[in-house]
Amino acid sequence: MSAAPPGPCTNRESDTARDWTAALPQTDHVRFFKSVDWAKTALGPTRQWGTALRMYTAMVMSDSRAATLYWGPDRIAVYNASFVPLAAGAHPLLMGQSFAFGFPELDPFIRPLFEEGRRSGQAQDVIEAPMMVQRNGYTEETFFTGNFTPIRGVDGDIDGFYNALFEVTAQKISDRRKDMLNILTTPDTLTSDAVYAHIIASMAMDPLDLPMAILHEANTEAERGKTILRVRGQLGIPNGHTLLQDSQDLEAAAGIMPLCRQATAGRVLTTPDERFDGVEWLGFAQVPHTIVTVALSTHNRLFGFLTIGTNPYRPYDATCNQFIKDLAGTASNLLASALDADNLRREQQQLQSDLEFSNMKIRHLVEHASVGMAHARPNGRLIWANDKFLTLASISAEKDDAAESIFELFSQDNQHKAHEVWTKIFNGENHVSAEFRLKQMFSPPTGSPEPAHIQLLAFPFQEHGIAVSGMVCVTEISHLKWAERWQARIAQDARDAKRQQEAFIDVVSHEMRNPLSAIVHCADSISMSLDDVREKGDISSMLPESVLDALTANVSAASVILDCCKHQKRIIDDVLTLSRLEATLLSVKPSAVNPAELINSVIAMFDKELQSKAIMPKVTAEPSIADLRIDHLHLDPSRVTQIFINLLTNAIKFMKADGEKTLSVHYGATLTPPRTTDNTSIFSQEVHWAPKGLNASDDVNNAEWGNGEVVYLTFSLSDSGIGMSPDELDNIFQRFQQANVTTHVTYGGSGLGLYISKELTERMAGEIGVMSRPNKGSTFVFYIKTRRSISKPASNRLLLQRLPSDPITTLASPRLRVLLVEDNLINQQVLQKHLSRCNCDVEVANHGVEALDILCKPLVRFDVICMDVQMPTMDGLTCTREVRRLEGMGELEGRIPIIAVTANVRQEQIEDAITAGADRVMQKPFKAKHLVDLMRELTGGGDAKTNV
Repeated sequence: MSAAPPGPCTNRESDTARDWTAALPQTDHVRFFKSVDWAKTALGPTRQWGTALRMYTAMVMSDSRAATLYWGPDRIAVYNASFVPLAAGAHPLLMGQSFAFGFPELDPFIRPLFEEGRRSGQAQDVIEAPMMVQRNGYTEETFFTGNFTPIRGVDGDIDGFYNALFEVTAQKISDRRKDMLNILTTPDTLTSDAVYAHIIASMAMDPLDLPMAILHEANTEAERGKTILRVRGQLGIPNGHTLLQDSQDLEAAAGIMPLCRQATAGRVLTTPDERFDGVEWLGFAQVPHTIVTVALSTHNRLFGFLTIGTNPYRPYDATCNQFIKDLAGTASNLLASALDADNLRREQQQLQSDLEFSNMKIRHLVEHASVGMAHARPNGRLIWANDKFLTLASISAEKDDAAESIFELFSQDNQHKAHEVWTKIFNGENHVSAEFRLKQMFSPPTGSPEPAHIQLLAFPFQEHGIAVSGMVCVTEISHLKWAERWQARIAQDARDAKRQQEAFIDVVSHEMRNPLSAIVHCADSISMSLDDVREKGDISSMLPESVLDALTANVSAASVILDCCKHQKRIIDDVLTLSRLEATLLSVKPSAVNPAELINSVIAMFDKELQSKAIMPKVTAEPSIADLRIDHLHLDPSRVTQIFINLLTNAIKFMKADGEKTLSVHYGATLTPPRTTDNTSIFSQEVHWAPKGLNASDDVNNAEWGNGEVVYLTFSLSDSGIGMSPDELDNIFQRFQQANVTTHVTYGGSGLGLYISKELTERMAGEIGVMSRPNKGSTFVFYIKTRRSISKPASNRLLLQRLPSDPITTLASPRLRVLLVEDNLINQQVLQKHLSRCNCDVEVANHGVEALDILCKPLVRFDVICMDVQMPTMDGLTCTREVRRLEGMGELEGRIPIIAVTANVRQEQIEDAITAGADRVMQKPFKAKHLVDLMRELTGGGDAKTNV
C-alpha cells in the first residue's frame, strides 16, 4: 500500500469521520473559526487535521486567557475570543494565516524565538511586549508578558507553539513616565535658558505620552502691565507654524493664547482643532484625543505655560491627570530654582564653581520637598541634606552636616544592602532604586511602633563624565507598608473567623443530630416491636388483648415520636442553613444534572406521605424543555432539592383536609431571564415576587460552571391548599415570619423555609414568587440560572433519607456480615438490633483502632463497614484511610464498601469523606432500614464481594 501524500498535518482521520469541531464550545468565536475556509490555508480542511492539532485547538478555544496556537512551519494562527482584542487590526484575517502575515512588524523579533524554541524545545519568554488592543471603543496601547511554548505532535516532533499572555500595561507606562520625570528633576545646569531646554529635552524622552509640546515663558512688562509669552521650546511643531508665533500678548485671541489665559485658573482640556493642523505628531504619529494647557507657577509667581498633546492610544484618566500634574509641578519648581539662581548671580556679580552652583540649585529645589533628598561623597559623608532627610535620619539641623553619614539613615540589618546600592552608582549604574528599613520608628494608627520604611532612589553626580558624588531621594512609605500588613492581618482574621464559624456550625450540627439519631433508632425499634411479637405467632396468641393493645399504643406513640423527629430535623436543617447563609459559608457547587430526574427524585422522597394523604402529584415538562433540547445542565442539585423540599412540605402541610387534593409541578427553560421573556408562561402572570436581598449573586461565569450556553430553569408548584390573602403574601418570605399569627399555632413550623428558599434562589442568580387566593390554593414559582453541560452527571455520594420507604424483605435477602464502628452505646445497641432483624450479622467496634484490630484478624471478612466519622481514639476518616491503605498493600483482601455516617454534611466534609475512601455518606438522623437498603445496594444484594 502506498503512503498518503504529505500534508500540513499527520494522523488524519478519513473524510467521512464525524465533525470533531462540533465538540468545541458553542460560542460566536468558535462559529467564526468554523466559518474560515481552512482548505485555502496551509493547515488544510479541518476534517483532515491531525489529532495533536485538534487537541491543542480545543485547548485554545477553552482557555479563558488570551491564547493563540501557531501551527506548522509557517506558524499558522488559531486563536480564542480573548485574543481578539489583542490582535487589533490583524483580526479577522489573522485566523488561518501565518504570524508573519498577521504581525509583519513583530515578525523580525519573534521569528528567532520560534527558531530557538524549536531548536531547544523550551518555552521562549516575551517580556513587556507592546501591543495595540481594540477595547473600550478605541485602540489602546498595552504591554503584555507571556511566552511561546513548544508543543509536540503525536510523533514527538515540535509542530507548533502555544502562546498565552497577561497584561502589564499599568506598570510599564507608569515606569516610563516616572523615568522621564526622574530625568526632569536633575538638570545639568540650573539657569533659566538651560532649564527651559532641559524641560523640552526631558519631555522628548517620552514621545509616546507627549507627542506634542509648546513651552512658553511669561514676561510681565511693568510699564504697560502686559504679559508677553515667548516660545522657549517645542516638540512636533515644525518651524514656521502659526502656533510658534513669538512674543504674543496673553490677552490676544490668536493661536493658543486663549487656552493659556484660561489655564491661569487651572489646567485646560480641549480637543485638537484647526489650530493644530500641520503638527508633526511624535510617538505614534497620530492625532491625540486631548490637548492640555497648564500654567507653570509657584505661589504667586507665573513662569510660563506648557501646552502638550496626550498619548492618542491611552485614555485621559486619573493616572494621566496625575502625570501631567507631576510634570507641571516639577517644571515649575525647576524654573523657580533657576530664576532664584539667576537673581542671586546678578546680586552677587560673580560666578561660583559648577559644583557649588549645583549644590545651591539643588538646595533651592528640594528644601521644601515632601521627599528627603541628600548629596553625599563616595564614602557616604553628607555634603548637604534637606530637612525631610535629616528628620528621617534623626539628625539635628544644627549639627555639622559634613560630620554625618548617609548611612545614619538605615537600620543595622539594612546597612550592608545600603552600602551595595551606594557602590553601584559609582560603578556605572545611572540610578538604583530599593526599599529600606530605618533606625527611626514609625507609630502606626494602631499597634506598637515599628521601624519606618523608605523607598530610595540613588544616582551619581558627575563632573566631566566622572561620578564624584551621589544623590539620593527618599520617600517614606511606612504607612503603605503598615497598611499592607494590616490588610493581610484583616484577611487572616477573616479566614480564622470563617473557620471558627464552620467549626461552631459543625459542633451544633453534631450535638443536635446525634441525640436525634438515637431517638429515631429507639422509636424505630419500638415501632418494630409489634411486628416482632406477631412474627412469633405462638407467643402473640398467648398474650392478653390488653398487652397487644398496649404494644399497639406504643407503636403509635413511636410513630408520633418519629414524626416529631422529622419535624425537629427540618427545623435543625433550616437553622443551620440560615447560619451558613448569614456567615457566608454556604456555597453553590455545580454538577451536571438532568432536571426531570432531579424533580422525580424529590417527588419520590414524599411518596409515602403523599399516599397517606391521598394526594396524587403530577409533574409536567413545559414544551420549552423539548424545544431547547434540554438534557443535562450545570446546577447545584442539593440547593434546588432543598427548595423543593420546603415547597412540597408546605404544600402538603397546608392542604385542605376535605375535597379534591391536587399537587402539580411544572418545569421549563428560557434563554433569557424569565421575568423579561415575552411568552405565555406563568411567569408572565401576576406573581408576588420576593424582594431581593443583599446576598444575591451570579457565579455562573466561574470556571467550575463550564462554558456552556446560559439557560434559565423555571419551576412552578401548585396546590389546592388553604391559600393566602394579598396582605399575607408580604410576610411569608421574611425570616421567622409566617402568613399570619395563627399559622404557627395551627400548622407549626419555624418560619424559615420560604426565607431560606428565597436566599438559595438568589444565590443561584434567580428569584422566587407566589400567586395565591384564600381557599383557592397557592402557586409558588422560582427560577435559577444554569449552563448547558456535556459532561456526565456526578454520582450522588450523600444519602439524605431519599431511599424508597418500602419494607425490607429480610427472608429473601442473603445475610450480610457488617462491621459497625460506633462510639455511642445507644446507637450501637439499637442499630445492632435493627440490623440483626434485617438479616445481618453485626460485629461492633467502639472506635477506629478496634475496627482495624478486628479487620486484621485471620479469616475475618465483612461485606460492608458502617463507619461513624466522629469518634475518640481514632476517628472514622483516619480509620477509612487506613483501611484503604491496608487494602492497597494486600494486607486486607479485596475492597470493602464503607458507608460514612455523620451529622456534619457540608460539601467539603462530604468530599473529605469520599477522598478518604468512603463509598457513600449518610446524614444523621436516619432510619435503620434506609441504611440496610444502602448496604445492599453497595454489596449487590449480599452476594460475595471483592471490589465494589
